[in-house]
Amino acid sequence: MRALLFLFAALLTLAACSGDDERLKAEIAAQEEKIVQARTILQLEQKRKEALQDSLEINIRQNIALNMDSTAAASIEKDRIVLQGTIVESAKRNLDSQREFLALLKKRLQTLR
Repeated sequence: MRALLFLFAALLTLAACSGDDERLKAEIAAQEEKIVQARTILQLEQKRKEALQDSLEINIRQNIALNMDSTAAASIEKDRIVLQGTIVESAKRNLDSQREFLALLKKRLQTLR
């Protein structure tokens, strides 16, 4: 009787562990998708920064054509580039965080096995 009870408890434990295993695999797959999204966002924001840098002189001339002071026109456009640089850095940190979380999930999966 005790052996049967022990066997039943062992089977319940195995079933619970396999459920955790499957749930963790699903979380890992979802996290890998988040990494793809974060990488895509980073690339997009880097391209936006490059576009602002490439069109700096054009944008300054456009601002001056709108009767803006040349110093203010240049300052505004340079500040836009700095702001976009901050967005790029935030996107990089997000990607790094997503990767770190994935590594933790994978490590947790290995400890379950």
